[in-house]
Amino acid sequence: MSDLTSFDPIEDSSAGPVEPPSWNPWNSRDAAARIGALALVTGLLLDRVVSAAGPHPDGVGAGVGATLMVAVAGLGVLAAGPRPRSTYALVLSAVGFGLVASLRTSPWAVVPSLAAAVGLLYLAVFTRRGRSSTALAFDDLAGLARRAGAAGAWAPVDAVALGITASGGLGRRRASAAGRALLVAGPVLVTVAALLASADAVFASFLDVGLSPRELVPHVVVVGVGIVMMSGIVGVDRHAPTAVARRPRRWLRAGEATTVVGGLAVLFALFALAQVAAAAAGEDYVRQRTGLSYAEYARSGFFQLLAVAMITATLLIAVPAATGPVGARAGRRLQVACLAVAGLTEVIVGVAIVRLQLYSDEYGYTMLRVSSTLVALWIGFVFVAIAARTAGLGPKRWSLASIVVFSALAALGGADVANLEAFVVRANIERAGRGHELDVDYLAGRSDDAAGALADALATAGPARGPAAGQLSEADRARLGDALCAADRSERGLWDANLAASSARDRRTEWCGERPAASS
Repeated sequence: MSDLTSFDPIEDSSAGPVEPPSWNPWNSRDAAARIGALALVTGLLLDRVVSAAGPHPDGVGAGVGATLMVAVAGLGVLAAGPRPRSTYALVLSAVGFGLVASLRTSPWAVVPSLAAAVGLLYLAVFTRRGRSSTALAFDDLAGLARRAGAAGAWAPVDAVALGITASGGLGRRRASAAGRALLVAGPVLVTVAALLASADAVFASFLDVGLSPRELVPHVVVVGVGIVMMSGIVGVDRHAPTAVARRPRRWLRAGEATTVVGGLAVLFALFALAQVAAAAAGEDYVRQRTGLSYAEYARSGFFQLLAVAMITATLLIAVPAATGPVGARAGRRLQVACLAVAGLTEVIVGVAIVRLQLYSDEYGYTMLRVSSTLVALWIGFVFVAIAARTAGLGPKRWSLASIVVFSALAALGGADVANLEAFVVRANIERAGRGHELDVDYLAGRSDDAAGALADALATAGPARGPAAGQLSEADRARLGDALCAADRSERGLWDANLAASSARDRRTEWCGERPAASS
């Protein structure tokens, strides 16, 4: 190995700087009209989503409206210009994450999924810039951040420019004719509508939007925000820099980089030695060294270990990328140090997962603990990718940064499909059947994603079923039944309609009968 770049984790397999295309939607009146119309629809849908997503006792209020908003924004991205296959794949992936808003109610699923959908739409625009693969989109993270910042800063201006360009597509004659028609027809239509409304109460109800001017202002603002957001996504091309640097600036020397990574290797080796000593010597040794029981020691420190793993992953990506060319011997030393740190960090991640599992077994499962475990498993995968890339393995066309991002999206999609809130309910009820205390208040506070699992547990875990393990006490079963029946069973509206909420309402009616739900 002649230099460090042979295992540089942020690789750029492009031949040189990437020039932005000369075409952009603001140069085409027809394209601007299409994008402007879709931006307006996106803003209107955002207003409906915000209005529907108020306080909901059964979880996040976003539903069909949020899914439609993502789909319309995706159409706006596709309408903005030339579209390689990778753009379609990213837009479809964004719509898939947007669909979560119609299938789940848990904020742990809906909020990150909608954020992922917005990120994928932005990435879809970026990949239209002459790149041959979506995997290369993260080669230059600094350039990606600059483009995102520029597009966001200019989004309000772009929204105005989009409207002006789109209106220009009508032509002066058509715009003038439309204006005269409105001036003539407007007063007549308003007068006749007022008379008909005064004559018929039902017709009047059709015209009553129920908003005073003061109440109308927030809706106008939200619609404007949606238009600006859409303009910012599409405006990536408009404000992209003239070229993308092939490689980030190198400012670390080989000795400095080796010191950072080697120091981490020494610290992690000591940590691994401590784990071996604690496991071999037993509780007396742990109590003598720390004053803690072995159970207290094993259940502590998860979040600190998770933070260490995340910091280490960042360093292993950034340090080699910021290191200038080095000789073969120095490069091998740094490569070995990186491999050692990656391997030892896997030990730390494993210890963190075991500790959190012990903590959950002792104190119960929560969404935070389960989600943190999944994050730890994903970090473990990231270090496998780091080690493979450091050793020169794996496909070169995929940069490490793109592997990290797309693996995170895959993990998020898997969590959405798995329904973590239902898992938390089942795990805690099974744990209660082994004699542990059940936190009924926590389970009662879960969203509609958990209602089916809760109803199933109540139907199968009662004392009448016999003394088998995993059954609830009569008191816990009664409290959970009361909590399930006390939840809101009202119908959702069109825009916040949700499959999980509809299924939960049916299960509550099946279990609780038609008695009215208690106020929660």
